Amino acid sequence: MDMQKSTLSRVEETIRSSYRQIFAIDEPAVEMPQNQVNLFAERALQQHMMVGVTFRNQEHSVVGRFTHQLNASTYLLHDQAKNLDQLVPLAQCTFIQRLD
Repeated sequence: MDMQKSTLSRVEETIRSSYRQIFAIDEPAVEMPQNQVNLFAERALQQHMMVGVTFRNQEHSVVGRFTHQLNASTYLLHDQAKNLDQLVPLAQCTFIQRLD
């Protein structure tokens, strides 16, 4: 049973890694200016775009769609991989990438 969980875990990690490589989600090493992050988040919400959001001090991007704007600098992002919603303070975002 433990071997099946271990194998399944490795397969899942391989699929996630491949997905990130195919869509170049973890590629950006640069930071967008804050006003550009704000503009991209606003447009992604209005146009229901799939985006990859990179946060400060986090190596992987979160993939999903913005569903609500809670205030001028905080959005709600529906994470596609985990199927849950996440608060996104734009001050903690370094990069927003359109994926669709």
